[in-house]
Amino acid sequence: MCNSKYPFKIKTFGKDRHLSSIDELKNTLSSEFAGRHVSIVFRLQSGVTRVVYVSVEQTGEVRESYGDERPVDFNDIAEQCF
Repeated sequence: MCNSKYPFKIKTFGKDRHLSSIDELKNTLSSEFAGRHVSIVFRLQSGVTRVVYVSVEQTGEVRESYGDERPVDFNDIAEQCF
């Protein structure tokens, strides 16, 4: 998936979005998915598919949905993918 034209996918009940960059992923989540819970899907360098469940606050802040509910580290996602 990372080597494809659209390495990232936002999955949400029938409105999946394929995105070409980490910046596009961040902007799309903040602007189009505020107030919703979605998943981010991407493929690790090893080929394993990874899913990150997130909650997008009304303010546009993206937090992990489970555990400590900390802000999503998009740099970490980019490094894992590329």
